[in-house]
Amino acid sequence: MRSGDTGALIDHWTSAGLITPEQARLLRADVPAPPRRAGLVAEGLGYLGGALVAVASGLVAGEFWDELGRVGRPAVVGSVALLLAVAGAVVPARRGSAARLRAVLWAGACAALLGALLLTEELTGWSAEGTLALAATGMLVCAAAFWALFPHPLQHVTAYAAGVLLGAALTGLLPHPGVLPGLTVWALGLAWGLAAWGGVVRPGPLGRWLGAVVMTGGAVAVAGVGWGSVLAVATVAALVAAAVAIRDTVLLIVAAAGSLLILPAVVGLWFPGMVSAALALLVTGMVLVAAAVLLARRRPRSPAAGADRQAGPRRPALTAAAVVVAATALVVVLAGT
Repeated sequence: MRSGDTGALIDHWTSAGLITPEQARLLRADVPAPPRRAGLVAEGLGYLGGALVAVASGLVAGEFWDELGRVGRPAVVGSVALLLAVAGAVVPARRGSAARLRAVLWAGACAALLGALLLTEELTGWSAEGTLALAATGMLVCAAAFWALFPHPLQHVTAYAAGVLLGAALTGLLPHPGVLPGLTVWALGLAWGLAAWGGVVRPGPLGRWLGAVVMTGGAVAVAGVGWGSVLAVATVAALVAAAVAIRDTVLLIVAAAGSLLILPAVVGLWFPGMVSAALALLVTGMVLVAAAVLLARRRPRSPAAGADRQAGPRRPALTAAAVVVAATALVVVLAGT
C-alpha cells in the first residue's frame, strides 16, 4: 500500500473516532517514507556519466595512441581510474541508490587501474606474465582498500576477482605452468567457499557462491588432463552434495552449469565413442535430477535453523582453507619448476 493511501485511511479512522489524534500521529510516524526518485535519477546519471567518460577516454586514446607514447597511454587510463575513485568517494555513503553508485564507481576505478598497469608493459620491459601479476597486485590493493572502507557486495566481488587473477598470474610465472593456473584458481575458490561457510568472509552466501563459481572455473581449466578430470568430476560431486546438505539452490545451479562445461572434456578423455559418452552423460544427468528432487522434497526449516545449517565452525573452516591454499601452493611450485 502506498503511503498516501495509508495517510487517507488514518484520517478516516481519526474522523470516525476509531483512533485518537495522538494514535494517528504515532501511526503516521511509523509509515515508511516513499522512495526518493531523486536518488534513482542521480544513480542513473552517475552510470551514464561514467560510461561517457570511459567512451570519451577511449576515443581520445585511440585517436592519439601513437603520440601518447609509453608513458602517456597508462597515464590516460590511470587518470580515469583516479576520476572514478574520487567520484565514488564524494558520493554519500547511504543505503540504496547512493551505495550502489559508489560501489559501481569504485569497481570501475579498480578495473581502470588494472588496465593502466597492463599498459606499462612497454615502459617496464617486463614479460606479459610479469605485467599481469603487477596489474593484478595493484587491482587487489585498490579493491581491498575500497572493500575495507565500504563493505558492499560489489567491492567483495571486485576484491576476490583481483585475488584470483593475481593467483593465476603468479602461477603463470613458473617455468612450466601448463594447467597449473587452473589448479590455483580451483584452490582459491575452495578456500574462499570454506572461509565464507565458516563466517570468516561476509556476506556468507555471496562468498560461497563466488567460491563455487571460481572453483568450477578452475576445474574446467584442468579437466583436459588425467588428474584434472578426476578433480573436476569430484568438484561437481562435492558441490551437489554441499548444495543438498545446506539447501543452497545457487550451489546446485553452479554444479549443473559446471557439469555442462566439464563433462564433454572428461567424457572425451575417458570414454571414447558415442555410446559410452551418452551413458556417462545420462548417469550424470540422473544424479543431478535426483539431487534437485531431494533438495525440493526436504522439509523447510525455520530461518534460524536454516542459518545454523548453512554456517560452519569458524576455526575449522579457516584452518581447512589455509591447508588447501598451502598444499596447492606446494604442489604448484613443485610441479611447475
